[in-house]
Amino acid sequence: MQRISMSPLATTLSTAIGETRRVTGLCASICRFALVAVLVHGGTSPWPLPSAVAFPTSATPSVSAVQQTVARPQVLPPMPPLQGVLVVTSDRTLTRDIQGQIEIAADNVTLDCNGHTIRDVGLAATCGVSGNDSCGIKVQNHRNVTLQHCDIAGFDIGIWISGADTVDVEYATASSNAVGYRVEDSNNVSFVQSMASRNDQEGFVVRDSVNSFFWLNTAVENGRDGFDENAGSGSYYLRNDSVYNGVNGFELDDGATPTYWENWAFGNGQHGISLDAVRNAVLYGTETVANGFDTGDGDGLRLDDEGAQGTTDCEVTDNYSAGNANNDAHQCGSLCTGNVFTNNWFVGNTNNIP
Repeated sequence: MQRISMSPLATTLSTAIGETRRVTGLCASICRFALVAVLVHGGTSPWPLPSAVAFPTSATPSVSAVQQTVARPQVLPPMPPLQGVLVVTSDRTLTRDIQGQIEIAADNVTLDCNGHTIRDVGLAATCGVSGNDSCGIKVQNHRNVTLQHCDIAGFDIGIWISGADTVDVEYATASSNAVGYRVEDSNNVSFVQSMASRNDQEGFVVRDSVNSFFWLNTAVENGRDGFDENAGSGSYYLRNDSVYNGVNGFELDDGATPTYWENWAFGNGQHGISLDAVRNAVLYGTETVANGFDTGDGDGLRLDDEGAQGTTDCEVTDNYSAGNANNDAHQCGSLCTGNVFTNNWFVGNTNNIP
């Protein structure tokens, strides 16, 4: 994925946008927080109840009269869950829940879970680097795979993607796993409008992968990072929300050429967005608010070093950061060089920000 450069016209527009954000930034954060709360905790809808059927008081209605007055739609019982390992080699739409695992065993496959759930029942573990992790959906060494409308819970890894190319995960939910989603040694994996919630560790994990893409996803109330990437390049994060996770909202270690565009990090335990030893990143229009209060020293936007490598040559433009426990923006000292800060609004404390 190509990086975005700022033309003179784009710079002028971004300046105008930045001025608007100075007025509306906090309000937008509060509104987005309310939306995420609804998505995670649910709510009730006051649907009207059907009108009561009125019968004459002078006589008891016959059975046939009641049948004529009240429609009786036929309700079929749900199909029992399918148990075991479901091996998918061609396009498939689920018609029932799965108690076990789904394994994608071919290229050019679309799996539509159709809103059905996949739950762990203690099958033999076959996923993860060591092969000792359980997972709900396994995609290993395949290409052109689409996973849609899947609800996965109770595994070591909800969806595990390894050695793959061009995998799309759309409208999925991974909750109450150890890790929601994990991508390893893969290219062109995308997540669209998917959620990772209340997993014991991370929500979304990417390792040693190229051109990962995240759009309109939500990571909320996970035990560690919402989005955690290591040794990746060319990743693109567009309008994702990371809220109330135990450590960082977004973290990238030892990466190159990532883009973070209009993402939102709110109420995470340590940092909102943390880039360690990252080269040539673009951060535009991000909002980092009220992060770091679990540790007491967290930052909103943080550019830091790892070992002898700093975060360098990044473009940081039109970002908003406020109300974080330590600094609203921080970059390390002598190792963090070449970073350009333009038209940002860092409301509170900053450290080493020009």
